[in-house]
Amino acid sequence: MDAPVLEIHRLRGKKNYSFAYDHKRGVLVARVPYTSSEAEVRGVIRAHDRAIHNLIEKGKRVSEEPFYLLGKMKERPEDEEGVRREVLSGYLQGRVKELARYARLYGPIEVKIRDMKTRYGVNDFRKRKLTFALSLSSYSPHVIDSVILHELTHFYVQNHGEDFYKRLYALCPDYQRCRKALIKHEYAYGNDQ
Repeated sequence: MDAPVLEIHRLRGKKNYSFAYDHKRGVLVARVPYTSSEAEVRGVIRAHDRAIHNLIEKGKRVSEEPFYLLGKMKERPEDEEGVRREVLSGYLQGRVKELARYARLYGPIEVKIRDMKTRYGVNDFRKRKLTFALSLSSYSPHVIDSVILHELTHFYVQNHGEDFYKRLYALCPDYQRCRKALIKHEYAYGNDQ
């Protein structure tokens, strides 16, 4: 593999190496311990040649994929993450309040957005805080609502047992189909409802 254009971020307190590919700029971003030299960073890249190559190829494929925002195909913006964050935040702020009332939950609920890879939402019921994945911004409002209702249901039942799903399906009868849309990346599912 040819040596990629490399941007090194040396961080105090960081103990390991992490890499991300910025497909817009064509740059491999390395976040490394503060004392790491460029030679050490390049040595780690060589040692993990296949994984770095796969990371770069995946980044290139993502940049060529269609861009969806709230389930509708759009032209990819310059500041993709900023646009996603702004649109999703705007949607969630009002919708969480509406759906909380629908679920008979009252009082303030804090809403956060994070770039999460393995989850779409997290409920910290003790702090009354819901955190949603930035990737939800691609999906239709119908699918996003199913995730909101899932997380709101955790205010009543903290596990995923029978009582949880009974309550969730009462709020969102289409939950199973929405879940499949999330798994299969069917961004537009529910836009026609």
